Amino acid sequence: RLIMSISHLKNKWFLLRLFGFILTIIILISYFKSMTTKATLDSAMEKTEIMLMTNRAITDFVSKEQKTSIEELKDLGEIPENYFNPKLQSGSYITKRIHHYYNLEQKKRDHPTHEFKFSSTNPLNPKNLANKHEQAILEKMNKGELQEIKKFIKKDGKTYLYYALALKPNTASCLRCHSTPDVAPASLVEHYGTKSGFNYKVGEISGMNSIYTPVDEEIESGNELFYYLIGLTTFILIGVFVLTEFMFSQLTKKRIAEKQNKLLENELEYQNIALQKSLNIISQHIMLSKTDLDGIILEVSEALCSISGYTMEELIGQPHSIVRHPDTQAKVFEEMWNKIQSGETWQGEIKNRHKDGSYFWVDIIVTPDKNENGTILGYSSFWHDASHKKRMELMSITDTLTKLYNRRYFNDIFEKELNRAKRDKKMFAFLMMDLDFFKRYNDTYGHQAGDEVLRSTAKTMQNTFQRGGDSCFRLGGEEFGIIYSAQNEEDCHMLANKLCSNIESMRISHKHNKASEYVTTSIGVVIINTSNENYNDEEITMDKIVSMSDDELYKAKENGRNGTSMVTI
Repeated sequence: RLIMSISHLKNKWFLLRLFGFILTIIILISYFKSMTTKATLDSAMEKTEIMLMTNRAITDFVSKEQKTSIEELKDLGEIPENYFNPKLQSGSYITKRIHHYYNLEQKKRDHPTHEFKFSSTNPLNPKNLANKHEQAILEKMNKGELQEIKKFIKKDGKTYLYYALALKPNTASCLRCHSTPDVAPASLVEHYGTKSGFNYKVGEISGMNSIYTPVDEEIESGNELFYYLIGLTTFILIGVFVLTEFMFSQLTKKRIAEKQNKLLENELEYQNIALQKSLNIISQHIMLSKTDLDGIILEVSEALCSISGYTMEELIGQPHSIVRHPDTQAKVFEEMWNKIQSGETWQGEIKNRHKDGSYFWVDIIVTPDKNENGTILGYSSFWHDASHKKRMELMSITDTLTKLYNRRYFNDIFEKELNRAKRDKKMFAFLMMDLDFFKRYNDTYGHQAGDEVLRSTAKTMQNTFQRGGDSCFRLGGEEFGIIYSAQNEEDCHMLANKLCSNIESMRISHKHNKASEYVTTSIGVVIINTSNENYNDEEITMDKIVSMSDDELYKAKENGRNGTSMVTI
């Protein structure tokens, strides 16, 4: 009976281990496929980002350098007032030609080519007319339903990452060439005709950039890596499985003559050894920690030590706050503690501090450790390195010159911050500013000096508004914006006036500034008192607030510049 019982038990555990082995392979196949697909997308997006940055650089160069130089030549009378040449003045034309010659060089080297296309529903050049698919995308962009689109597509038997990004909304300067044919430069009308490319509206998105990035090589490399990982992992698992079964078989034969309790004892010891090996592997490759009820670290993996820069000895016995970064708001940890102390799992994204003072981002899951009665004994946390993802996110919302948030991020969070203030019944303020007579500064001291002024202005803004809820933006050119909150209107006024004073206190000489001998700024502020009983939630929108702040900025300029003008709703 004992032999038959052991044999039956052996067959049962064999089937369970075989099922676990097969399940493990299936999970690893899914994980490796997801990992290689993500790597392919990341690689393609990196190439696409480079093309976008190149396009922005070309557009900025045409706008800030070539067009400015042509306007100066017009002012000097060296070229006609209505002169227009797309090879010198059209950023989209120049970008397309540069990408054309770039692809020619790629073809010479048998490298895959990228397709860069500017699409518009109302272009000057008929070649840039959007097709039905592109028109549908532009319609959604104008409705604010999306800013960009990316997906893998098949084209001519090849795989591409298709990425479409909306152009910046039209400004008043765009209407110099795109309002009506009689206002546009005569040479532009002569070059393109009058059939399309006119009647643009301010704020409208008139076009988008579409990029087709070839990814066949990345897919092939990803597949090679995928099959290599699957093959290697399967080989190792089969070896482990065969070895395990061999050892189990030998141990079973030896224990048949022993008492049942001795058999169970040896089996337990074997399982402990296997478990320890697994724990060692987990410790080396998975970031995890265990703490007591007060957050004191009891166990920590080698992988977590590696990312934090601390040794196990330095972490064990310390509170988990040893890696807490001061930028992470206290309410994040309050929310986490409230949830895990109630027996639930908390998941979020946290900025942590490395031992050397640098920082890293992690996606983290914290779960309560309970006994059989449901009593919480401590907590386990599992980390995943999210630093690369955060760097890419930060790059997409940061102005490259000033390192402030860009207009895209401003559009994304304005409504969220306004709604947060409405919900919390707090004072909400939006400040719009630009530098006084800045064009004259650029004309006098040069654009390189002008860029330095913009960078200095950005630093002064950040030093003045450095609380957790303050957000500074470069909205375009020398125009900046700040979203902030305060206890009352007096604090809102004080901060705006302080910024105005701090800008002048930079003491950057500006001899053509009529308001001061130094660089100064004019500021318009709109303050929303959400706790006011007359406050109408439906009337207060982003467009209205921005428009009102622009009006206040105009008043500040009318009052002699180097000052502020404010209104409270």
